[in-house]
Order: sequence, then C-alpha cells, then structure tokens
Amino acid sequence: MSKIKVNSLEGVGASTPAISIDNTSGACAANITSVNGGQLSNRNVIINGACQVAQRSNLVNAQTGYGAVDRFKIQSTGASRFTLSQHNGPGAQYGLPLALKFETTTADASVAAGDYMYIDTKFEGQDLQRFQKGSSDAKQFTLQFWIKLAVAGTYVVQLFDADNSRHVVANYTVSSPDTWEKKIITFPADTSGVLDNDNAKSFEIRWHFLGGSTYRGGTQQTTWGSIVAANMLEGMGNAVSATGDNFITGMQLEVGSVATNFEHLSFADQLRRCQRYFEKSYRYEDAVGSTNNNDGNIDICLSSNNSGTVVYHLRFFQEKRTQPTVTVYRPDTGASGQVKYGTINVASDHANTSVDSQSTKSCRVYFGIGSSWQAAFIQSHYTAEAEL
Repeated sequence: MSKIKVNSLEGVGASTPAISIDNTSGACAANITSVNGGQLSNRNVIINGACQVAQRSNLVNAQTGYGAVDRFKIQSTGASRFTLSQHNGPGAQYGLPLALKFETTTADASVAAGDYMYIDTKFEGQDLQRFQKGSSDAKQFTLQFWIKLAVAGTYVVQLFDADNSRHVVANYTVSSPDTWEKKIITFPADTSGVLDNDNAKSFEIRWHFLGGSTYRGGTQQTTWGSIVAANMLEGMGNAVSATGDNFITGMQLEVGSVATNFEHLSFADQLRRCQRYFEKSYRYEDAVGSTNNNDGNIDICLSSNNSGTVVYHLRFFQEKRTQPTVTVYRPDTGASGQVKYGTINVASDHANTSVDSQSTKSCRVYFGIGSSWQAAFIQSHYTAEAEL
C-alpha cells in the first residue's frame, strides 16, 4: 500500500496549514470551513428524516392524510387505500431503527388517467435560502433515503417549487421487493425562481409510487422547468398494484453534489421542530381522542362570568409556524369540540367549545355552563396544527 507521509497540508500562498498531522499518533487538526460546500451542522433540511417522532395516531385504511410519523403526508386518488404507522427501519447498523410504514391495504391495479399516490414533506421558504435558488450562485440539491417496497420497479422522486410552479424529477430503481435499499439522487441547481423568505409553503419533496396516463407520455423533466403533467412520471411503475408493506426512512436533503453521512439529531430536537407544526396535550404515547384519558389533560377550576360562560387560555408547548387550528377533546369519551366539566350542582357534564383570540403562542377556549358566577372544574385535551 502506498503512503504519503507529511506533517501538514497547506495551500499555495496560505500562511497556515489546512491540515496539521501529529507525527506520533497520526491524528490531524483541520481548518474546515464547509462540508460539501455547505454548513457544518444542520445540513439536513428535512425535519424528522429518521422517523423518530410519531405524535399522531396511525392513519388507517385511508386515501390521504398524516399518520403516525410527523411531517410526512400521503396524498392519493383512485381505488388505493393505505395505513400509515411507525415501524422498524433498516436497523441499528445504519443508525436508522425506525421508519414510516405505508401499507397498501387496497391495491390499484387498474389505474385511471388521473390517479396518483405519493408521500410528501413540505418546507417553509425561509428554511431553504441556503440553496440560493433563483440566483446565479444557485446550489445543487442532494437527496438520500432508504426505501423498502413490496413491488420492485422504477419510481420517481420530485422536487416541487410551489412559489414559482417549477419542478424537477428523477427516476430510481427498487431492485428487489421487501428489501431495504439506499438511494442517493443529486438534482441540478436552479438559477430561476427565488424561494420566498417567509413561513409559507415554498417547497415540497414528493416520493411518487403511482401515476396514471395524465402524468406520462412526455419528456421527463430532469432539469428544472415549468409544470407539465405529462413530463412528471414518465417511465414509472406502480408500487400499489398489490397489497403489501412499504417503508421509507433516512431522508436527508442537503446543499451540494455529495451525500454526507446522515445527520442524527436528538429526539428532543426533532420533537421541538415537529411541534412547530403539530402538538398535543396527550402524553406522547397516547392516541389523540383516546377515551378515559386524564393523563396530561388540562385540569383547572374557574368561574363562569355574568353570562354563564367559562373561559380559559391555552399556551402551546412550542410556538407555531402560524396561527394553528386548535381542537379540544373530552378526556372521558374522546369527543372533539367538547370539554368535560363539573359544578356544585352538576357532578359531571359536557359542553361544546369555541376557540378564539389565537396567536402562534396561545389561544382562548370558552363554553357555556348555563349559570352565572358559578365555580366549575374543567377537564380537556387539545391538539394544535399549523402544517404547511
């Protein structure tokens, strides 16, 4: 084996070495200014790419919606139906013990022209400014992920610029069914279409697994361009042609042309990031709307006002992306839009709730008990959602 033995590596004209090497141990000190032309930390712009956080209940036999793993949504039309849950990933040897499982519970082997199915995750424009999209210095996008599908074949992943109605797609091949495979795709830079620097939806990644003839027949859009449906899913197979279990995890999108090692963040960091978009008062392990669930619920003693209305305030665990949709739940039955309460005259009752005075940090909940200036004991749970 050939070796080069040096004390340091220094650029021509530089005054200090880029790499200094200890002659005894061989350890080195490096002056690193970037990784792959990007930042050293927070390289991965995908939130919850290792599928660690699963605040939501499973989505069962459904067509569209969020389920289990935070920040990933299934979108579909046609006959196919899916169940979303958190499941095992490729394993500890890859540092990815968890995955999003999207089980095909109803297949779609007879695909209509407009049928589609994909998994997506959405981004605020202010979180993607590092790609310098729409400028002469625009950067490439490198996406990596692990995939296991029940049906092998060729599939499409798409980057979608919602601010400028532009996109780019790439094919990848799943060689063997029911087998974990790692995929790495580098997309070109885009010097057109600046992403808005705000908290609104600017960008999506879509992993496509089904697409009808409406989305085929053209020339695949492998460079950035305007949306033409026929150029979107050319050459793609049908992963939902049969029932079966499908999985995805290890999703990382970063600046540049090289896929760096997957960036692991602590569970606490990922949970905090996910709660910007969705949080619940239920314990982490408890399903939203579960019955006879007083664990972590809001218990408070208040008085009604002169019109018999009781008011209390919710302050969210994490400030939301925007004013969220707040849903209140009874802890005893799990019914939404209701609160459980008791008074000196009524041991247990319930009332329909209203929500107002909302901000990204808090909101007001109120309901009537029919009696003025009467003490009431209140119990409730809530969810707050501000998804893109």
